[in-house]
Amino acid sequence: MKTLSIEKKITILTAMLIICPVLIISSLIMPKRIKVYDNYAPILGTKMNIAVIDDGNLRIPAKQLIKNAIKKVKDIERRMSIFIPSSELSTINKLPAGKKLPLSNDTWQILLESIRYNILSGGAFNITVRPLLKLYKFSRKNESLPTPKQIKDKLKLIGRRQIILNKNQTISKLNSKVELDLGAIAKGFAVDMAMNELIKGGAANCFVEIGGEVRVLGNNENGEKWNIEITNPIAEKRPDSPFIDKLTLS
Repeated sequence: MKTLSIEKKITILTAMLIICPVLIISSLIMPKRIKVYDNYAPILGTKMNIAVIDDGNLRIPAKQLIKNAIKKVKDIERRMSIFIPSSELSTINKLPAGKKLPLSNDTWQILLESIRYNILSGGAFNITVRPLLKLYKFSRKNESLPTPKQIKDKLKLIGRRQIILNKNQTISKLNSKVELDLGAIAKGFAVDMAMNELIKGGAANCFVEIGGEVRVLGNNENGEKWNIEITNPIAEKRPDSPFIDKLTLS
């Protein structure tokens, strides 16, 4: 059996003394990437999915961050859902003509954005379309299309000039039958507000999705870009093709 010379023993011992501290320091320095996630349903008439990657630099524990984001979205839902009779939106829809209603900061902001997008889209984006939506929903129940006169009557209630946003953060309507529907913007707004809560807590790698509205930041738990799959709207008819596209975002 061969024995190592004193020189070789010293060399091996020296190498171990150098390598071991490096390994220990590396294990302490390298952050652990832990995926913390929470599925919350229902919210805003759909589902919410949040993922936060804990890289060791969060100012608030990841689970608490997620709770804060969910709380913010629930606050938005309480103000902007047409399914909650006491919401600000429902109160607006029941508001008599000419009466002013004070608005919360979130509702005020989303109404200002809605008017801006209405102007930018040449009227295609329109939050006052609810009377027409209700007409078609009623017609669908009766299995008959609305008449031209019914459509014409509802169109008189539609348009951004049917509502007045006053400088003192109040809203009023020209006609009591004017109704708003924020479904086309509320979920995206809620995603932005939820993401803001995560960023405030120090999250640099996170994901928020509400009913198909998605926003991501940084990378996933593997240090790679987030994979977003777009569901095929006719997936039931095409089980071989459940997704129409896949995106990688960061």
